[in-house]
Amino acid sequence: MPLRYLARVVRRHAVPGEGWLVARQTSLALGILFAVAAMGIAVGIVVIRLRGDAVTRGPFAAVAARIGAASPVQISTVLLKGLLLIAILALIEMAGALVTRQRQP
Repeated sequence: MPLRYLARVVRRHAVPGEGWLVARQTSLALGILFAVAAMGIAVGIVVIRLRGDAVTRGPFAAVAARIGAASPVQISTVLLKGLLLIAILALIEMAGALVTRQRQP
């Protein structure tokens, strides 16, 4: 949405007042991304506190020492939430396509 809006501004086809909507939607999307990242960090911290000794003494101790003990947990949390957001977006787009097809005569 922000890229389309910028292209419309450059071509001078932007509608007055549309910038606020774009800014609001962009800030919501960035807030979701920051929340997902924060959740990954929080989960990693909890895992380090609860299972830190088991991770650092287990068979993957060398790998855990290099990349951080909670990295796989943090990465999987962020990836799963990202996939969930993509799935929700796809469902919304499909539902929107169905609704707009039904409204046309």
